[in-house]
Amino acid sequence: MGKRKCKHPAKVAVMLSIGAGLLAWKKLGNQRAAFNAGGGKTAVITGASSGLGESFARQLANDGYNLILIARRRQKLENIAQELISRHNIAVTVIAADLVDTNDIAQLTSQLAAMDDIVMLINNAGFGSRGDFVDVSARSHREMIDLHVTATAVLTRAVLPNMIAQRSGAIINTSSTAAFFRGHDRVNYGATKLYINAFSESLQIELEGTGVRVQALCPGFIRSGFHEEIGRPSLPNFLWMKTDEVTTVSLNALNKKPVIVVPGWANQLEVFLTKIGLGSALLTLFYYLSGKKK
Repeated sequence: MGKRKCKHPAKVAVMLSIGAGLLAWKKLGNQRAAFNAGGGKTAVITGASSGLGESFARQLANDGYNLILIARRRQKLENIAQELISRHNIAVTVIAADLVDTNDIAQLTSQLAAMDDIVMLINNAGFGSRGDFVDVSARSHREMIDLHVTATAVLTRAVLPNMIAQRSGAIINTSSTAAFFRGHDRVNYGATKLYINAFSESLQIELEGTGVRVQALCPGFIRSGFHEEIGRPSLPNFLWMKTDEVTTVSLNALNKKPVIVVPGWANQLEVFLTKIGLGSALLTLFYYLSGKKK
Protein backbone atom coordinates (compact mmCIF):
# COMPACT_ATOMS: atom_id res chain seq x y z
CA MET A 1 0.00 0.00 0.00
CA GLY A 2 1.40 3.37 -0.97
CA LYS A 3 1.81 6.33 1.38
CA ARG A 4 -1.34 8.37 1.95
CA LYS A 5 -0.98 11.86 0.59
CA CYS A 6 -2.10 14.83 2.60
CA LYS A 7 -5.16 16.36 0.99
CA HIS A 8 -4.46 19.87 2.21
CA PRO A 9 -0.68 20.39 2.36
CA ALA A 10 -0.99 24.16 2.11
CA LYS A 11 -3.36 24.36 5.11
CA VAL A 12 -1.11 22.11 7.18
CA ALA A 13 1.89 24.26 6.34
CA VAL A 14 0.02 27.41 7.34
CA MET A 15 -1.09 25.84 10.64
CA LEU A 16 2.43 24.69 11.41
CA SER A 17 3.77 28.15 10.62
CA ILE A 18 1.20 29.77 12.88
CA GLY A 19 2.01 27.32 15.66
CA ALA A 20 5.73 27.95 15.32
CA GLY A 21 5.09 31.67 15.30
CA LEU A 22 3.04 31.52 18.50
CA LEU A 23 5.73 29.49 20.24
CA ALA A 24 8.39 31.96 19.14
CA TRP A 25 6.22 34.90 20.25
CA LYS A 26 5.73 33.35 23.68
CA LYS A 27 9.47 32.72 24.00
CA LEU A 28 10.29 36.28 23.01
CA GLY A 29 7.68 37.57 25.46
CA ASN A 30 9.56 35.86 28.27
CA GLN A 31 12.85 37.43 27.23
CA ARG A 32 13.67 40.93 28.28
CA ALA A 33 15.82 43.72 26.97
CA ALA A 34 17.10 45.95 29.74
CA PHE A 35 15.52 49.42 29.78
CA ASN A 36 18.18 51.89 28.68
CA ALA A 37 17.93 54.66 31.25
CA GLY A 38 21.36 56.08 30.42
CA GLY A 39 23.87 57.57 32.87
CA GLY A 40 24.40 56.14 36.34
CA LYS A 41 21.96 53.33 36.93
CA THR A 42 20.31 53.34 40.35
CA ALA A 43 16.80 52.01 40.87
CA VAL A 44 14.67 52.75 43.93
CA ILE A 45 12.12 50.13 44.96
CA THR A 46 9.57 50.49 47.75
CA GLY A 47 7.95 47.42 49.27
CA ALA A 48 11.15 45.59 48.31
CA SER A 49 11.23 42.99 51.09
CA SER A 50 8.93 40.48 49.36
CA GLY A 51 6.58 39.81 46.44
CA LEU A 52 6.78 42.05 43.39
CA GLY A 53 9.27 44.39 45.04
CA GLU A 54 11.75 41.60 45.68
CA SER A 55 11.24 40.27 42.15
CA PHE A 56 11.91 43.72 40.67
CA ALA A 57 15.08 43.92 42.78
CA ARG A 58 16.37 40.59 41.54
CA GLN A 59 15.67 41.34 37.86
CA LEU A 60 17.20 44.80 37.98
CA ALA A 61 20.25 43.52 39.87
CA ASN A 62 20.72 41.02 37.07
CA ASP A 63 20.66 43.96 34.64
CA GLY A 64 23.44 45.66 36.59
CA TYR A 65 21.42 48.34 38.36
CA ASN A 66 22.53 49.61 41.74
CA LEU A 67 19.60 49.46 44.13
CA ILE A 68 17.95 51.36 46.95
CA LEU A 69 15.60 48.95 48.69
CA ILE A 70 12.89 50.38 50.95
CA ALA A 71 10.51 48.56 53.28
CA ARG A 72 9.66 48.28 56.97
CA ARG A 73 11.46 44.96 57.55
CA ARG A 74 15.17 45.85 57.75
CA GLN A 75 16.45 42.32 58.33
CA LYS A 76 14.62 40.98 55.31
CA LEU A 77 16.03 43.81 53.19
CA GLU A 78 19.54 43.15 54.51
CA ASN A 79 19.30 39.47 53.58
CA ILE A 80 18.20 40.31 50.03
CA ALA A 81 20.88 43.00 49.72
CA GLN A 82 23.73 40.72 50.78
CA GLU A 83 22.65 38.06 48.31
CA LEU A 84 22.40 40.52 45.41
CA ILE A 85 25.72 42.20 46.23
CA SER A 86 27.47 38.84 46.33
CA ARG A 87 25.85 37.51 43.16
CA HIS A 88 25.91 40.61 40.93
CA ASN A 89 28.67 42.84 42.36
CA ILE A 90 26.38 45.87 42.60
CA ALA A 91 25.82 48.51 45.28
CA VAL A 92 22.69 48.05 47.38
CA THR A 93 21.44 50.55 49.96
CA VAL A 94 18.84 49.44 52.49
CA ILE A 95 16.39 51.92 54.00
CA ALA A 96 13.96 50.76 56.67
CA ALA A 97 11.00 53.15 56.51
CA ASP A 98 7.26 53.16 57.07
CA LEU A 99 5.77 55.17 54.23
CA VAL A 100 2.64 56.06 56.18
CA ASP A 101 4.78 57.71 58.86
CA THR A 102 5.08 61.44 58.12
CA ASN A 103 8.60 61.68 59.54
CA ASP A 104 9.86 58.68 57.57
CA ILE A 105 8.34 59.88 54.29
CA ALA A 106 9.71 63.42 54.78
CA GLN A 107 13.21 62.13 55.46
CA LEU A 108 13.07 59.74 52.52
CA THR A 109 11.86 62.33 50.00
CA SER A 110 14.66 64.69 51.03
CA GLN A 111 17.22 61.91 50.64
CA LEU A 112 16.00 60.87 47.19
CA ALA A 113 15.68 64.45 45.92
CA ALA A 114 19.35 65.04 46.72
CA MET A 115 20.50 62.11 44.55
CA ASP A 116 21.32 62.68 40.88
CA ASP A 117 21.90 59.06 39.80
CA ILE A 118 18.37 57.66 40.19
CA VAL A 119 17.07 56.46 36.83
CA MET A 120 14.17 54.33 38.02
CA LEU A 121 11.59 54.55 40.80
CA ILE A 122 9.23 51.67 41.50
CA ASN A 123 6.40 52.72 43.81
CA ASN A 124 5.45 49.21 44.84
CA ALA A 125 4.63 49.41 48.56
CA GLY A 126 1.01 48.64 49.28
CA PHE A 127 -1.46 46.52 51.18
CA GLY A 128 -5.01 45.24 50.88
CA SER A 129 -7.91 44.69 53.25
CA ARG A 130 -10.93 42.41 53.10
CA GLY A 131 -14.44 43.35 54.11
CA ASP A 132 -17.12 45.94 53.41
CA PHE A 133 -16.02 49.56 53.70
CA VAL A 134 -17.85 50.14 56.99
CA ASP A 135 -16.29 47.04 58.55
CA VAL A 136 -12.72 48.19 57.94
CA SER A 137 -11.23 50.61 60.47
CA ALA A 138 -10.89 54.30 59.64
CA ARG A 139 -7.19 54.03 60.42
CA SER A 140 -6.74 51.30 57.81
CA HIS A 141 -8.52 53.43 55.19
CA ARG A 142 -6.36 56.44 56.01
CA GLU A 143 -3.12 54.44 55.89
CA MET A 144 -4.08 52.91 52.56
CA ILE A 145 -4.63 56.37 51.08
CA ASP A 146 -1.36 57.60 52.60
CA LEU A 147 0.57 54.66 51.16
CA HIS A 148 -1.02 54.20 47.73
CA VAL A 149 -1.76 57.85 46.96
CA THR A 150 0.39 60.22 49.02
CA ALA A 151 3.61 58.20 49.05
CA THR A 152 3.36 57.54 45.31
CA ALA A 153 2.91 61.24 44.56
CA VAL A 154 5.58 62.66 46.87
CA LEU A 155 8.27 60.09 46.05
CA THR A 156 7.65 60.64 42.34
CA ARG A 157 7.92 64.39 42.89
CA ALA A 158 11.22 63.87 44.70
CA VAL A 159 12.99 62.05 41.86
CA LEU A 160 11.43 63.73 38.80
CA PRO A 161 13.48 66.95 38.61
CA ASN A 162 16.76 65.07 38.20
CA MET A 163 15.24 62.58 35.76
CA ILE A 164 13.95 65.45 33.62
CA ALA A 165 17.32 67.18 33.81
CA GLN A 166 19.15 64.05 32.60
CA ARG A 167 16.37 63.43 30.04
CA SER A 168 16.05 59.80 31.00
CA GLY A 169 14.22 57.78 33.61
CA ALA A 170 11.34 55.48 34.43
CA ILE A 171 8.65 55.44 37.09
CA ILE A 172 6.61 52.30 37.68
CA ASN A 173 3.58 52.62 39.95
CA THR A 174 2.10 49.32 41.11
CA SER A 175 -1.64 49.44 40.59
CA SER A 176 -4.07 46.52 40.19
CA THR A 177 -6.85 45.15 38.03
CA ALA A 178 -9.02 46.19 41.02
CA ALA A 179 -8.80 49.72 39.57
CA PHE A 180 -11.19 48.65 36.82
CA PHE A 181 -13.85 47.06 39.05
CA ARG A 182 -16.66 48.72 41.00
CA GLY A 183 -18.11 46.71 43.85
CA HIS A 184 -18.01 45.65 47.45
CA ASP A 185 -15.26 44.15 49.62
CA ARG A 186 -12.33 46.34 48.51
CA VAL A 187 -13.87 49.76 47.96
CA ASN A 188 -10.93 51.86 49.12
CA TYR A 189 -8.34 49.55 47.58
CA GLY A 190 -9.87 49.84 44.11
CA ALA A 191 -10.30 53.60 44.51
CA THR A 192 -6.65 54.19 45.45
CA LYS A 193 -5.47 52.03 42.56
CA LEU A 194 -7.73 53.98 40.21
CA TYR A 195 -5.92 57.12 41.40
CA ILE A 196 -2.59 55.51 40.51
CA ASN A 197 -3.80 54.82 36.97
CA ALA A 198 -5.10 58.36 36.44
CA PHE A 199 -2.00 59.89 38.03
CA SER A 200 0.31 57.83 35.82
CA GLU A 201 -1.57 58.57 32.59
CA SER A 202 -1.73 62.31 33.22
CA LEU A 203 1.89 62.47 34.32
CA GLN A 204 3.07 60.70 31.18
CA ILE A 205 1.20 63.23 29.06
CA GLU A 206 2.90 66.02 30.98
CA LEU A 207 6.32 64.39 30.58
CA GLU A 208 6.04 63.81 26.83
CA GLY A 209 9.37 64.61 25.19
CA THR A 210 11.39 64.56 28.42
CA GLY A 211 12.72 61.02 28.06
CA VAL A 212 10.97 59.90 31.25
CA ARG A 213 8.59 56.94 31.02
CA VAL A 214 5.67 56.38 33.42
CA GLN A 215 3.83 53.11 33.90
CA ALA A 216 0.90 51.90 35.99
CA LEU A 217 1.32 48.16 36.42
CA CYS A 218 -2.04 46.42 36.93
CA PRO A 219 -1.57 42.79 37.96
CA GLY A 220 -4.40 40.53 39.10
CA PHE A 221 -3.97 37.56 41.38
CA ILE A 222 -0.29 36.94 42.18
CA ARG A 223 1.26 34.05 44.08
CA SER A 224 2.94 36.19 46.72
CA GLY A 225 2.73 37.22 50.36
CA PHE A 226 0.18 39.92 49.47
CA HIS A 227 -2.68 37.46 49.03
CA GLU A 228 -1.45 35.33 51.90
CA GLU A 229 -1.89 38.28 54.25
CA ILE A 230 -5.45 39.13 53.22
CA GLY A 231 -6.55 35.55 52.56
CA ARG A 232 -5.89 33.70 49.31
CA PRO A 233 -9.14 33.09 47.41
CA SER A 234 -9.74 29.62 45.95
CA LEU A 235 -9.63 30.45 42.25
CA PRO A 236 -8.56 28.43 39.18
CA ASN A 237 -4.81 28.21 38.55
CA PHE A 238 -5.01 30.08 35.22
CA LEU A 239 -6.03 33.26 37.07
CA TRP A 240 -2.78 33.31 39.06
CA MET A 241 0.58 34.64 37.94
CA LYS A 242 4.05 34.35 39.43
CA THR A 243 5.83 37.51 40.58
CA ASP A 244 8.65 37.07 38.06
CA GLU A 245 6.14 36.82 35.20
CA VAL A 246 4.55 40.11 36.24
CA THR A 247 7.80 42.02 36.68
CA THR A 248 9.16 40.74 33.36
CA VAL A 249 6.07 42.06 31.55
CA SER A 250 6.40 45.38 33.37
CA LEU A 251 10.07 45.95 32.57
CA ASN A 252 9.57 44.84 28.97
CA ALA A 253 6.78 47.39 28.58
CA LEU A 254 9.13 50.26 29.49
CA ASN A 255 10.63 49.83 26.03
CA LYS A 256 7.18 50.36 24.51
CA LYS A 257 4.46 53.00 24.76
CA PRO A 258 1.58 51.87 27.00
CA VAL A 259 1.15 53.56 30.37
CA ILE A 260 -1.44 51.10 31.68
CA VAL A 261 0.14 47.64 31.63
CA VAL A 262 -2.03 44.62 32.40
CA PRO A 263 0.06 41.43 32.52
CA GLY A 264 -1.39 38.08 31.49
CA TRP A 265 -4.16 37.15 29.06
CA ALA A 266 -6.64 36.30 31.85
CA ASN A 267 -6.21 39.74 33.43
CA GLN A 268 -6.49 41.44 30.05
CA LEU A 269 -9.74 39.56 29.42
CA GLU A 270 -11.07 40.62 32.83
CA VAL A 271 -10.32 44.27 32.11
CA PHE A 272 -11.96 44.02 28.69
CA LEU A 273 -15.10 42.54 30.25
CA THR A 274 -15.31 45.40 32.74
CA LYS A 275 -15.06 47.91 29.90
CA ILE A 276 -18.09 46.40 28.15
CA GLY A 277 -20.19 46.47 31.31
CA LEU A 278 -19.65 42.97 32.68
CA GLY A 279 -17.57 43.89 35.71
CA SER A 280 -20.34 43.17 38.24
CA ALA A 281 -21.03 39.78 36.72
CA LEU A 282 -17.32 38.97 36.80
CA LEU A 283 -17.07 39.94 40.47
CA THR A 284 -20.04 37.72 41.25
CA LEU A 285 -18.30 34.84 39.47
CA PHE A 286 -15.09 35.43 41.44
CA TYR A 287 -17.02 35.33 44.71
CA TYR A 288 -18.79 32.16 43.65
CA LEU A 289 -15.52 30.44 42.70
CA SER A 290 -13.85 31.50 45.95
CA GLY A 291 -16.75 30.25 48.08
CA LYS A 292 -18.01 33.66 49.21
CA LYS A 293 -21.72 34.42 49.33
CA LYS A 294 -21.65 37.88 47.77
